[in-house]
Amino acid sequence: MDWVSTMNPIVATGGPLALAAKARNPNAGKLLIDFLLSRDGQLQLRKFYRIPSRADLEPISPKLDPKQLRLLPLSPASADKEEEWKKQFRAIFEIQ
Repeated sequence: MDWVSTMNPIVATGGPLALAAKARNPNAGKLLIDFLLSRDGQLQLRKFYRIPSRADLEPISPKLDPKQLRLLPLSPASADKEEEWKKQFRAIFEIQ
């Protein structure tokens, strides 16, 4: 089984990583973030079929290589239009 691109461009969203301002163990959180962004951490995430964000790591399938895809990053400001899009979706598909 392999991934098939059905859209051009592909809308891409970022996966934010953050540390709470008043974390109980902020240094542990910093270590976790450091690991997740490291090459070893990204290799672990790739084992779970996640696309690594590091440029020095290839995804599991060559078809998922961001350098070969036309990606359109979704702006965080798009969240302001979520209710409008939900309303349009429900109208199109006649969902109450």
